[in-house]
Amino acid sequence: AHDSTLVVMDWYQDRVLDRQTSF
Repeated sequence: AHDSTLVVMDWYQDRVLDRQTSF
């Protein structure tokens, strides 16, 4: 079983970085 917390954190980081880069 994969740790869903890590998946969420990785997804969140990716979204935040994408927002900052777009901004």
